[in-house]
Formats: sequence, structure tokens, C-alpha cells
Amino acid sequence: MFFRLPTDVQGMVLGWLEHDDQCLLIEECGWDTHSLLPHTRYIERNLWRYTPDIVGWVLRNMTKVDPSVYDNNAICCASGSGCVEIVKTLLADPRVDPAAQDNRAIWSASCGGYVEVAEILLADPRVDPAAQDNRAIQDASCCGHTEMVRILLADPRVDPGANNNWAMSSATYHNHTGVVELLQQHARMRARASASASVNV
Repeated sequence: MFFRLPTDVQGMVLGWLEHDDQCLLIEECGWDTHSLLPHTRYIERNLWRYTPDIVGWVLRNMTKVDPSVYDNNAICCASGSGCVEIVKTLLADPRVDPAAQDNRAIWSASCGGYVEVAEILLADPRVDPAAQDNRAIQDASCCGHTEMVRILLADPRVDPGANNNWAMSSATYHNHTGVVELLQQHARMRARASASASVNV
């Protein structure tokens, strides 16, 4: 029945099915790359929506599928949706750039509070958590993601005082006390380190 539909409709159906239904449909295809080939562009556009098994199979067997198209939209969307296994699978492909779109992946993960995704991304030297004037820690602070803020503060590239101390201002405004305490503690530690360095000069 599926292959009686026009090709463009098939692609739309494949792109928007729930994960379990995607698996059933591709199994119905016999995991046949020839049958799925007409849907390359739809698969690329919706790659981050699929299950990790499907993504892995597609990248191994459908060489015409490029996970970096649309300016690496797949890794950006997967990161912003907390799809840990998808992020891992995409990062294993050398065509994927997690720093694309001015490091959208890391600040999207930070905004969503997806700690495990952020840790995976930060392990990649291409990712810069200080991009866009330290947007990652500002978004995490504004949204009250305490553990995410803790992880970002541990990265020496991150400046929590950037953009006129926006991280602290937004966390205070939204009454995210845990984040405020972390930022204050970090500021005190930096001040002590700076004072110690001055004495030793």
C-alpha cells in the first residue's frame, strides 16, 4: 500500500511517522536502500526524528544521505531535543559539524537542560560553549537549569559575566536560586584567584 503512493507523499509519511511506525515501515521495505532511495531528501530533513537504530542503518547503508545538509540541522535539532543516542550516532559521522550555525547544538542543549547531550558536545573540540557571547550559560541560567550551569562553569572558555552579567540578572529575575548561588560562588572563586595572582606578581 505504501509504495502505491506518490513518491513525495511517501517521503512525507516516512518523515512524520512515530518511531515505532518508522521501524515497521522500513522493515516492510526489507531495509532496502533501493526502495528508500527516492526519499533521500525527506530522510535527511527528518533524520533527527528517527530512532537511533534507523539513523545508524541509514548512515551505514544509504551513502547518498548526508547528515550535514541544511547546515547540520540534524545535530542541532537532536541536541535541542535531548536525543542523546541520535547525537552520538551523528557525531560518529565525519561529515557532521556540531559547531555549525554558530554552535547552535550546544546552546540548544543548554536551553533545554539536556545535560548528557551537552557533556557529549563539550567533549568535541570543535564545540565552543562561549559562542554567541556566551549564549549557552545565559540560556541555561534563564531557564533555571542548575546542573547545566554547573557543567558550563567548569569550562574555562565560558564567561558567566558576559553581556552585562545577563546570566545572573535573568536567573535572579526568574528566582532560580540554585543558579544564582552557583554563579555567586563562581564569581567569588574567580575574585579570590585574581587577588591571589595579583599578590604573587
